[in-house]
Amino acid sequence: MKKQIISLGALAVASSLFTWDNKADAIVTKDYSKESRVNENSKYDTPIPDWYLGSILNRLGDQIYYAKELTNKYEYGEKEYKQAIDKLMTRVLGEDHYLLEKKKAQYEAYKKWFEKHKSENPHSSLKKIKFDDFDLYRLTKKEYNELHQSLKEAVDEFNSEVKNIQSKQKDLLPYDEATENRVTNGIYDFVCEIDTLYAAYFNHSQYGHNAKELRAKLDIILGDAKDPVRITNERIRKEMMDDLNSIIDDFFMDTNMNRPLNITKFNPNIHDYTNKPENRDNFDKLVKETREAVANADESWKTRTVKITVNLKQNLLL
Repeated sequence: MKKQIISLGALAVASSLFTWDNKADAIVTKDYSKESRVNENSKYDTPIPDWYLGSILNRLGDQIYYAKELTNKYEYGEKEYKQAIDKLMTRVLGEDHYLLEKKKAQYEAYKKWFEKHKSENPHSSLKKIKFDDFDLYRLTKKEYNELHQSLKEAVDEFNSEVKNIQSKQKDLLPYDEATENRVTNGIYDFVCEIDTLYAAYFNHSQYGHNAKELRAKLDIILGDAKDPVRITNERIRKEMMDDLNSIIDDFFMDTNMNRPLNITKFNPNIHDYTNKPENRDNFDKLVKETREAVANADESWKTRTVKITVNLKQNLLL
């Protein structure tokens, strides 16, 4: 199944000023202090007015979040994108680190003020603000402009590198909308065969657990129902088809049964009896027909599977 490249992007949430917690120090080990593009003297520029600062910080947070989400896109999990992703997140985390260090310094100043206030007003009911709830109270216009521009340039450079990568790797070129829809429909039409196997065996006394395992693997491949994996290029299409065929082969290998060349595809409109009780006869017919097809199948499918496996291994060695 598709493996996402582990990169600096995985640390973005842990290190972010906007989601920072005290455990992050143990997670983020690289020093990002020299990655920021903010000039040292910019902190002496005119401060942004208090009434506007919150909005400015939200904008920077949105930029950082957008960059992080770019790296989380499924199609960018391919190895060709790793260097571009690391470069983007190094810059983003560098600017994020700049803001974080600024917040730490301001929080230390606040703690000193608070301690002094409590010593002078021992009966005061004022409670100390936790670091997580503490907001930056000073940022200059130059600091903001340089942070904003740096983040924008980082994203623009990443998008440019993505286009360059895709121009060299044609199977990574994004589908147009019509092609994506056509390919997606084709994938889900094939998925209906897996739905058939699940329907035929999920209640089987001997193979029920295998059917449930098959269904669980399918859910991993397709992604969350509310946020399914988009089939946006030829490589994703091919890998998904390979994965789907692989879990079907696993099912038959684990059950020591044979995979038929053709089985009737599960159609919710005529086979789903949980929402349409009148479909029960159609469902039972599908189960009977599928089990008979499996019982009558020969072992020729194993030869096809071996050939595919050998070809894959040979490709890996090239």
